[in-house]
Amino acid sequence: MRMFGRSRCELCRIFRTMIRFMKNRHGHQVKSLNQAYLTMDKVNEFAKAIKDKGSPYTNCFGFLDGTVRPICRPTNNQKEFYNGHRRTHAVKFQSVVLPNGIIASMFGPVQGRRHEAYILHQSQIINQLEERFYDINGQPYHLYGDPAYPLLPHLMVPFKRHNLTNLKLKCNSRMSKVRECVEWEFGKIIAIFSFLD
Repeated sequence: MRMFGRSRCELCRIFRTMIRFMKNRHGHQVKSLNQAYLTMDKVNEFAKAIKDKGSPYTNCFGFLDGTVRPICRPTNNQKEFYNGHRRTHAVKFQSVVLPNGIIASMFGPVQGRRHEAYILHQSQIINQLEERFYDINGQPYHLYGDPAYPLLPHLMVPFKRHNLTNLKLKCNSRMSKVRECVEWEFGKIIAIFSFLD
């Protein structure tokens, strides 16, 4: 490339080296919820904002969601990357989105065949929540995820579809409207980095 005075191969090596450096040096800041900006006062503020937006839960401070990003069919390990639900080869990512639009944690990529529960376990998000995310009464702050995730003290999910009362249906409906922001964040990433789609 004439503009940079380097060959395409050299530029590729420089780019990959910088990506590795940033991942090794700052990767923990993307994967961990143990951040200076995420104080318990701020978590309480987020929980209040979600409650004010219509959530029936008082201690929900963020949203957990995964996304499936299609990839070209790999030459090797095709079964590892094949996502039967989407019927494509893919990688998956999991994120924790706060009500202010910040992605507090991003984990991935993970092979497309992996279930959300596996990704949740590998990301160690629940362990991080269990370490310090409690209100002043000792009640756990929790994230709200989609039905693919397990129900845990620090992770709420919609009520399952069988034998739902009107109250449970209303709760699911209210939380569905509140958690839309997590889908917007994935949409923003794809809009900004359209070459990823």
